[in-house]
Amino acid sequence: MVQPSFDIDPLRPRDDAFGAVQLMSSLDQGPGSVRELGSLRSTMRHFVFVLGRVDGEPVGFGFAGTWPGGEEGPCLEADIGVMPAFRRRGVGSALLRTLSDHAGALGHTGLQLEVRDDRADGLDFLLHRGYQEVSRELQFELDLTGAPPFSFAPPLGIEIVTRAERPDLVQGMYEVALDAQGDVPESDGEGPGDFEDWHAFLNARPEHRPELCFLALNNEEVIGSAMLQVFEGGIAYHGGTLVKRAWRRRGIATALTSRQIAAAEASGIRLLRCETEARNEPMRGLLERLGYRPLPSFAVMRGPLRGEVES
Repeated sequence: MVQPSFDIDPLRPRDDAFGAVQLMSSLDQGPGSVRELGSLRSTMRHFVFVLGRVDGEPVGFGFAGTWPGGEEGPCLEADIGVMPAFRRRGVGSALLRTLSDHAGALGHTGLQLEVRDDRADGLDFLLHRGYQEVSRELQFELDLTGAPPFSFAPPLGIEIVTRAERPDLVQGMYEVALDAQGDVPESDGEGPGDFEDWHAFLNARPEHRPELCFLALNNEEVIGSAMLQVFEGGIAYHGGTLVKRAWRRRGIATALTSRQIAAAEASGIRLLRCETEARNEPMRGLLERLGYRPLPSFAVMRGPLRGEVES
């Protein structure tokens, strides 16, 4: 049987975006709406999005880019997906080569992708192209429709406010990231970058709602912060819970997360999700204590550009 030919080309204007989102949604990958795709395109640096088409219809997608502040890293972050009926026909390999050429032109030496651990075909695809697992992201979920009320007061003298209430404290929030972010295992010891990049990332994405970003204060000093990223369908993700080193193990992260849960429920959010690196034991323990249930985890895979099949 003759294999159908395919084309790899960039995402075209808005009419293409709907088809791309439908494709990604059918694969349970990538942004789940045109708005979320637009947010990703406007936030990531050096962003490229391509589609694999058969007879003009999208059957696969790939995108790559880097978050602000990560331009000097060795790898571009990427994602690839192909409809099951069109796998093992070269579409995924062509998408990978296209993203690799983009990364190489920018001076990067590899790509980094996340693959859910129940996607054996996706893991095999990368393993056969020289990719290796470098870390594992655990995913947890709290169903707010059936969650019992929970409240945890902050330590005496600590006040919790929202970024909407105190927009003047953004610099203090950045100082928390400077102090704490490098200790988070998934950061690989890297900080948040310069203030301009960090602030652009905070403000550029509509998912970062100021009324759902909480700050812990001690006499007007920001000592902890926690964000929620709100997506369509009543789903929100924890976008980083950080506490300054000198203030850890005092219940501040628990108090911040408690406020997030209450605010999310009041905002009509159905599901709260959190991804955390497997080595981040304090965050794992916090989520388990608060009743979050585990979901399939993600293998973080890094590999060479183009990733030709190994014999």
